[in-house]
Amino acid sequence: MTCKHCGKELDCEADVCDECKAKAAENELLTPPPTAEYNPRMVGFKPALTGAIAAAIAQIVAAVSVALLYSGWFGAILGLLFLAAAIVFCVPAAIMGIHSILLSVRLKKAGQPLPVATLVLGIVACALALGTAVTVPVNFLTWLIALL
Repeated sequence: MTCKHCGKELDCEADVCDECKAKAAENELLTPPPTAEYNPRMVGFKPALTGAIAAAIAQIVAAVSVALLYSGWFGAILGLLFLAAAIVFCVPAAIMGIHSILLSVRLKKAGQPLPVATLVLGIVACALALGTAVTVPVNFLTWLIALL
């Protein structure tokens, strides 16, 4: 059997000789482990993503509340609780979306790369939060009219 690296004859069933093993171990010790690189285009991504997810949840909760509003008294009360939950999700989503948009604009004005993902998710969060903020009062008024 011969060594895979240097071609030296081996007297055992090993693939690599002891000298090549020692060199490989030394190279592994000298090579630093890879580090995570800083990506300036991902600045503010986490709050933007959180805002977009919260806004989507607010939209879903608002849609469920509409279905509950028309299912009797118990459903109407539960629907009002869901409308309140939609507002609870909508407010932080709008705040995070606005913060993400302003952060993107500020970084672009400072001459740094534009964080496109942050900007897009901030716009999505603001749009969904605005949609929820418009539909929740309409749903509440619909429920109020249905009670009368």
